[in-house]
Amino acid sequence: MGEFVRQHPVAELCELASRAALKLPQEEVQEWLQEPEDQLLGPQCQTELHQAGEACIKALGQAPLDEPLVKHIAQRMQEESQSPVSPNDPFEVVVRKDMLLSLLALCHSQLLPHLQFQVMLAAFAPIAQLLPHLSRSSGCCAVLLPVRLCSVLRAWASDIPNDCLMSVLQLLQAFLSAESPKAVRLAALSPVRVLLERFSDHEAWTQVQSNLIDSTLALLSIVSSPEIQWRCLNLVNLFLVEEAESGRYQVTERTMQQLLELWRRPEEGEFLIRHALLDVLRALVLMSCRSRSPRLPLSPPLLSCCLTVISDCYAVHRGQSNSGYEASAALQAEWKELDRERSTEIY
Repeated sequence: MGEFVRQHPVAELCELASRAALKLPQEEVQEWLQEPEDQLLGPQCQTELHQAGEACIKALGQAPLDEPLVKHIAQRMQEESQSPVSPNDPFEVVVRKDMLLSLLALCHSQLLPHLQFQVMLAAFAPIAQLLPHLSRSSGCCAVLLPVRLCSVLRAWASDIPNDCLMSVLQLLQAFLSAESPKAVRLAALSPVRVLLERFSDHEAWTQVQSNLIDSTLALLSIVSSPEIQWRCLNLVNLFLVEEAESGRYQVTERTMQQLLELWRRPEEGEFLIRHALLDVLRALVLMSCRSRSPRLPLSPPLLSCCLTVISDCYAVHRGQSNSGYEASAALQAEWKELDRERSTEIY
C-alpha cells in the first residue's frame, strides 16, 4: 500500500475518487431540479461506487495522508477562486465547483485545523450572489451550488465562530426567502435547524428569527411531501418556543388560513402533520398567556383558527362527518361573551 501511495500522489487519488463518486451526471441534476423534494441537500448517487468513493476520500484524510489531502483541497480552492461562478457557466464548470464543495463538507474534520471559516465564508460570496439570477432561470444547473453550500454549512455548523454566525444566518435567510429557487429553499432548512440547536442562545437570532419563521411558513405552500411539511412545522415550532419568551412574533391572517388548509388535508397513519400543527398553534397561543411580559394580544385570526381546530377535533370525537362549523360558531360566541364579561369586571 505504501508503494502504491508513493507512485500515486494523494492529490491524484482524491481527484480520481471525486470524479468517480462526486461528479454528477447532467441528466440526474436536471431530473432533480424538476422535483427536489426527495433529495433536500442535492442529488446523491446512492450506488456502491459512490459510497466506495466517499470511503476512499475519508481514508485519504487519515494520517499520514491527511496533510497532502488538505494541501490538494487548498489548491483546488485557490484555482476556483480565480474563476468566480456565473449563472451562464457550462455544466462541466458547475459540476467541478460542486465537487469542491462536496470535498469541503466531506473533509471538514481534516480541514478544520488549517482552514479558517472566515476565509471559506468569503470564498462563498460569488455563490450567494447567484441567487437573483437563479430565481429568474428555471432549470439552471447552477442551482446545485447554493444547495451544496448548505451541505457545507451543515457539516461545519458546530465549528462556526460566534462572530460569523450573523453572516451565516443572513446568507441562509436569503436562501430561504420566497425569491430563491425551491431547491435552495428546501436545502436551507437543514443547516438552519442545526444552527438553531447549536447557537440557540445567540443574540443574532433576534434579528432574523421572524423572517425565518415567515419564510418557512411560506415554503409550506409549495411543498407536497408530508416529511418536508413536518420539517417546516417542527422548525417553526422551535422558533416560536423561543419567540414566546418575548412575545415578538405576530402571525398574519393569511398564514393562519394556510395552516388551517393544511390541517384539513386528508392524512393517514399517525397524523404527524396535524400533531405538528397543534404544536405550532400551542406555541402561538402561549405568546398571549397572561404571565408573559410583554403579552401579545390573541389575534382574531389565531382565535378563529384554534376554535375551528377544536371544533373539528370535537366533531371527530363525537363521530360526526362534518367539520364542526356550528360548534366553532358556538365556541366563538361563548368566547366573545366571556371577553365582554372580563372587560366589564375590569372597568
